[in-house]
This record gives sequence, C-alpha cells and structure tokens, in this order.
Amino acid sequence: MYKNEVNTVEGIRDFFKYLLEVEEVSFHPDTHFSDYVSIDTGEPTFSKHEAAHLQSLMNKSFDVCEKEGIDIYDLAMEGLKPKLDIKD
Repeated sequence: MYKNEVNTVEGIRDFFKYLLEVEEVSFHPDTHFSDYVSIDTGEPTFSKHEAAHLQSLMNKSFDVCEKEGIDIYDLAMEGLKPKLDIKD
C-alpha cells in the first residue's frame, strides 16, 4: 500500500508512478478505486480499505493540483504516455 504523502506535485508524480508500476493500474483520476476490477477474475482490484486509502490520496492530489494551478489530467498522462506508447 502506498505510504507516502501527496502534498506536492512531485509527491503526486510519485503516487501516479506507484499506481502504474507497482499496482499496474492504467488509472484515470476520475475513476474511484473501488470501481477497478481484474480483467481475468472480475474481482475488485483493491480491498475496500485499499480503495478508500488510494481514493483519499487521489482526492488530496486534486486539491494540491488545484492549489498549484496544475492540470491533474496532464500530470497523469505524463506517466501513461510511455506505457501507452503515445508520442507528443
């Protein structure tokens, strides 16, 4: 489970990297973590506790991005582009 804070833009980048590389989730900032399910089993990807924790971090990420004037969707795409082989 992700244990770091998301109080800065760099902290959010680290959180998003964790989601992509450790949890292996191609996430969208608007999708609640309780909505993710395994393609193979149809079971929830995260326990209720994990989903609530990750959602709390995502909510905080939205707050930090708003305060800093950063587009959270652009920030998320920074990590997704290489995974999806998207060129600028």
